[in-house]
Amino acid sequence: MTEVRARMSECSVANDGLVQRHRQVLAIACAVGVLAFALQALPDGRVAVRGFPQVSLPQTCASRSLLGLRCPGCGLTRSIIHLAEGDWRASWHDHRLGGLMAVLIALQIPYRLLALRRTGRPLIPTRWLAVLSYALIALLVGNWLVDLVAGRVSSS
Repeated sequence: MTEVRARMSECSVANDGLVQRHRQVLAIACAVGVLAFALQALPDGRVAVRGFPQVSLPQTCASRSLLGLRCPGCGLTRSIIHLAEGDWRASWHDHRLGGLMAVLIALQIPYRLLALRRTGRPLIPTRWLAVLSYALIALLVGNWLVDLVAGRVSSS
């Protein structure tokens, strides 16, 4: 009987961690959506708060700041901002996977809300989530390799 209670306690703790994770990702996805409309991409490649172009945000990519090289995610922020403005061409120019990332971020909102309602069982099997995650990483690295071969990885 004590074994059953111990297992139930472990499941409860694991479930609490999963609920917390769903809430965190939901909050991040909502924040990204709000920021996509609250920020603007400047012509020189910097990002600023909409209406205050003189106050640009600091560079957040360590690879770009320290090494002068674009990482696989460089340009995603500007790409998603351009999508929020309806400028598909600029979005594609800043990062070819910006549209896909925007869709995946937007899908996090209904997915996480449903997952919070159904905490007992996952909506998507863990194996498929891992496959999707690895596929996304492969796409980001593949896109970066295309830029590397084309000579577009240097930020100068």
